[in-house]
Amino acid sequence: QESNLQIDLYDMNGRRLKNISPNSYLQAGTHQFLVEAKELEAGIYFLTIRIEDTIQTRKLSLIK
Repeated sequence: QESNLQIDLYDMNGRRLKNISPNSYLQAGTHQFLVEAKELEAGIYFLTIRIEDTIQTRKLSLIK
């Protein structure tokens, strides 16, 4: 079954920094997305994953 997927990266202040996903419908299964972090500073970030009506947030630590 296809589901609408959106993955966004936020900073500690809740500002949306970038969209990581293709903002499209994907088939069920395992998928990988590359987060290009060279323009980001070391720190804490939040990854928000939206699949249809489900939202999950994960905390990321970027160490350089």
